[in-house]
Amino acid sequence: MAGPAFVEGEVGGWKILMLADLFQFGKDILYAIREDISVSDFVEREIHLPVKGNANPGPISFKDASYAYECLEDFEDTGAHDICNCFGSQSYKTSLMMSGLMERIARNPIPMGWVMANKELAESFSKTKWKDQIDASPGIAKHRGSGQHDYTILEQQFDRSTFWFLASGASKNLKSTPSGKNRQSVWPKPARRVSPTPSGS
Repeated sequence: MAGPAFVEGEVGGWKILMLADLFQFGKDILYAIREDISVSDFVEREIHLPVKGNANPGPISFKDASYAYECLEDFEDTGAHDICNCFGSQSYKTSLMMSGLMERIARNPIPMGWVMANKELAESFSKTKWKDQIDASPGIAKHRGSGQHDYTILEQQFDRSTFWFLASGASKNLKSTPSGKNRQSVWPKPARRVSPTPSGS
């Protein structure tokens, strides 16, 4: 008969050995006790832009686009079923959506998906922009699955959530993916809230 499973954990900087079930219970408690800071504050502290492809790598900042803060706070509303944000061109929309989704992965995880026009675009975005930004952000990367099959191009396992990159034409995949939040270019029905942004900002 196999003995109890033990895992090595860290609490308050102390390395400890504990039963696996107790360790998971402790992680659930820590998720329930969240820092009392806004989504925007968390994003600007924990999410970093990678060196590759960015003139100003390091902690992300939306100070030059203050309208983004209201949009980021939408991710705090766990009761919202539909959110529609209307953007002009070149208005940080991709960075904003990436930041909001990564904040949910770290602090309030649910199954999520990012819907794109086709599979090739989804794979390209996942391998470059998404992966590079997570790699540059230790506060998000630490939640990533450690197993060989936990983190693939189109399906990625985190501590308590799964994130999918999906093609809008793949209706079978969309129907079988239990995502709580989908980021897509066109929303299928009128939304609960509209946050307009100035064109050309």
